[in-house]
Amino acid sequence: MNLDFAAYKKIENAIGIEDYADSIIHYSSLETLESLLQSNELWMGHISSMNDTTECSHFLSGIEPAFRDLFDPRTLAQFWPYVEKARNRIMTDTFVSSWCEYSDDEQDGSLYMWQEYGNGGQGIGIIVDSSRFQPSSLTPQKINFFVTNSKVKYIPQNTAASYAEELSRKVYKSISNLDEAGRLFATAMMIIASAPTIKHPSFAHEKEIRFLFLDPIPDFRPMKKFMSVTETAAGGSLRPYAQLQLRDYPEYGFDLSPSKILKAILVGPGKDQNQRAQKVYDLLGTNGLEHVEVIRSRIPYTKR
Repeated sequence: MNLDFAAYKKIENAIGIEDYADSIIHYSSLETLESLLQSNELWMGHISSMNDTTECSHFLSGIEPAFRDLFDPRTLAQFWPYVEKARNRIMTDTFVSSWCEYSDDEQDGSLYMWQEYGNGGQGIGIIVDSSRFQPSSLTPQKINFFVTNSKVKYIPQNTAASYAEELSRKVYKSISNLDEAGRLFATAMMIIASAPTIKHPSFAHEKEIRFLFLDPIPDFRPMKKFMSVTETAAGGSLRPYAQLQLRDYPEYGFDLSPSKILKAILVGPGKDQNQRAQKVYDLLGTNGLEHVEVIRSRIPYTKR
């Protein structure tokens, strides 16, 4: 199903979707970088495997009262089963790749992020050019790409209902090509779809940018030539992952080839930094990416 670009832009303008930093960083291990360059695949984790134990439910539980007020009883009875089905699919079939905004005032990376996600400071940060992913850069081609991205908002659960009400009014006013019930239903679906991009305020320091993939229903698999969902052992159990091929997608106006999007590799501040930096140089050279800058974090930190 193709989205109507003009309708999307109208909604985007109504709710004020903003651009984010032109560079983003993914904190990880040297082994992850090696795997990414060898496979030309970005692995996206299932939303249930994130370290936030309230993924999606933080927002969805908070907005349910507002949703029930949005519909009159007759419309509610007609549409609520579909709303619940959409809610369940968002919580069970969403895959995420987590990145952070990267800027000049934090060139060495975030100490917290190194400790939490960068192998205790002995990992790396993959820095990519995010200018092509910005909301303002969307085109009729790009709008139908099967992986979306968004800046995460950090909202307390006790204000989720009021936030949803305000967002609903803006979305509802921007939808003019449907009847009353259709406008309400479309509004509800769009609010539900935003759940993976809204988190508890305690995570605000991560300044997260998310790439999202919703695994399609079994009888709708046209993007299977681009994406696959698999399971791999992690922590003693099988976890599902979605694998995005990093290549050119001319039909969508996106070139995700590592040679096009990689800007730099930031080497964590932990011990053996020079050896890890040399390993990064070797990996980049082996994969024809000598133009990618290698930066050493200057944070005076080592894991004890």
